[in-house]
Amino acid sequence: PLIETRKGWALYQRNELLSIATQSLFWAMLDLLDGAERDIYNTEEFVSWVLHTEIVNEALAGDGAKVIEQLVTERRNAIPAMSAWEDENHEIALGRKALTLYADHKKRRVHTEIIRTSLEILITLIARGWDEGGYGRKFPFPEDYFAYYPINLNSFERLALNEWKNMQFKELLGWLINHWSIEAHMRVALQKMNRDRRDTFQVRPTDQGLKVVSKPEPVYTTPRFRQALQVLRDIGAIEKPDPSKNIFRLTEYGRIQLNAVG
Repeated sequence: PLIETRKGWALYQRNELLSIATQSLFWAMLDLLDGAERDIYNTEEFVSWVLHTEIVNEALAGDGAKVIEQLVTERRNAIPAMSAWEDENHEIALGRKALTLYADHKKRRVHTEIIRTSLEILITLIARGWDEGGYGRKFPFPEDYFAYYPINLNSFERLALNEWKNMQFKELLGWLINHWSIEAHMRVALQKMNRDRRDTFQVRPTDQGLKVVSKPEPVYTTPRFRQALQVLRDIGAIEKPDPSKNIFRLTEYGRIQLNAVG
């Protein structure tokens, strides 16, 4: 009875990793734009400039001319088992690595590693494949929902299986910067300004070129774990044996309820 629940959380985690990869890439691009020694007036100009930097060349690590389909095949042949989530090449470990790298950015230059790690997360997710495609039938969304959220598992799958497939690695990075980074942010920010009168711009077009307002840190989302634990405590299904430690165990009532579904 819990298999469908497990599949739902797997989809949630896949979406989370897609989010971490794109957030990390967005931060790296904003930081590079903020530190550019010349005025850059639009996204296309920025892409053209950043793809020729040493940082990007090092991030691609000699794979820039490889076609995405080839990189995905190579990763699929070497991908860790789904259960080996502590393996450094597992997408879960790569997600943690991206956030750890960001945490170090005030101590050292991490752009090369963050860009590479973000790309590796995406390639690994593609190589892992899709059980039911996108969000499957588990999460119904309003008809126009994704018009406001262009970066999602449905668009990710469609692009990975079609438009990205024959791109070179360097071309894909340019596409991501253009469509899923600065340009996507400004488009969504404009929609929010028009719809809700909310100013959420992190980068603005000005007469002096693109100007960075702030650089959001890449973070995990909040899946309501604390609220779920509190509900289980409220109904007496779990308890804390030691109030000073954040460790829970099933109560007798909790075991009865678990046995009822298992």
